Amino acid sequence: LLKRLFDIDGLRGKMFIVTHSTDSLVDDYRNIVRFYRNGAGRVCAACGATFHFDEEIEKHLIMHFPEVKEALYSRSVIIVEGETEYGCFQLFGTTLDLRFDYYGICLINARGESSISKIKKLLCFFKIPTVALYDADVKSGRNHESNVFFTDEICFEMDMVKAMINRGKRKSLDHIIYTAGGMHGKATADMLKKACRKLDINYHNYPPRMLENISPRHVQDMYVYYFAWMYSNKGVILGRLIGQCLEQDDIPPAFARVIQAAGRLAKVTIEKENNSH
Repeated sequence: LLKRLFDIDGLRGKMFIVTHSTDSLVDDYRNIVRFYRNGAGRVCAACGATFHFDEEIEKHLIMHFPEVKEALYSRSVIIVEGETEYGCFQLFGTTLDLRFDYYGICLINARGESSISKIKKLLCFFKIPTVALYDADVKSGRNHESNVFFTDEICFEMDMVKAMINRGKRKSLDHIIYTAGGMHGKATADMLKKACRKLDINYHNYPPRMLENISPRHVQDMYVYYFAWMYSNKGVILGRLIGQCLEQDDIPPAFARVIQAAGRLAKVTIEKENNSH
């Protein structure tokens, strides 16, 4: 290849090939060496072969490494718990004027609360600034961790429902549900049982109903019924619809906080690198 392109017969020394393609990284963090600047602006290296985890964490890290690869090229990372958050957060970033691609912010779907801390630990070993968003129902066990954020309500879906209803955006919520389901929303018995278990309330007080038939005077009922529908229809498609439909002031504060924190970390990294030249 060198002969054909540059008429060079051979090289003495080392050759570095620069690429942003994640395909260049093998699926094992132990073979990765990442260069970064420390707080003093000095170039340092983090080598995956020096990291040591127990067997259970090791299994999770290898399983999630295909998603983690992109983070090795990023300036900061947001880790979220599920598909709905993953579907909407990048769009929220654009709405908040923090475009993820522009600032080098990587979004990772941990596919479950239990994997967030494991992925975050690996990224911190590689000295990649990382923030994480958990549902509030696990706050008591994790509120001592750095750069960790929580939903204001029990989980992502209730934050969404309360924020929209409290801002008088019920029509926008109905539009999201109609677009996602292809019909007017109905909270079924199964949806309500699942939601009431999550909220620790008696589902016998909430019979199946069409969402459009709930009186706007019964705000608490609206919370429960809309939550039931959202909680049972999680997914990346619903997340994208939410991200496309919400205006800047509609984005729940808990989501804005974690995105803005990632933006600050990415910008700080940029400023440090610029000041070091």
